[in-house]
Amino acid sequence: MISNRFCGTIPKKFKNLKILFELDINNRFVGIFPHVVLKLPKLKFSGLWFNEFEGNVPKELFDKDLDAIFINEIIMMNNGLRSCVRDEIGLLSNVTVFDVSFNELMGSLQRVFLGW
Repeated sequence: MISNRFCGTIPKKFKNLKILFELDINNRFVGIFPHVVLKLPKLKFSGLWFNEFEGNVPKELFDKDLDAIFINEIIMMNNGLRSCVRDEIGLLSNVTVFDVSFNELMGSLQRVFLGW
């Protein structure tokens, strides 16, 4: 995992990392989505957190055989959570992905997502 304050763009030379299976970049990279990620043949985990990418995420990313994709999302999968989902989660107006699957959550999600 690269968790620093690197900025700029992700180098195109990353495509030479042929055996890389986990790319977790938690930085301040900018620009369009780094298409070099699509050229990593062994990639199974793509974490592109807290960057400032612009534009669309390419459809090809979702065609890859990845175990996980994280792009500034809310994902709390398989954490053993046992509770009710709080109404305040509905205040997160910019959330596009909310995945709490494989937990033991209770309650009504309808009232939570009325504001979305």
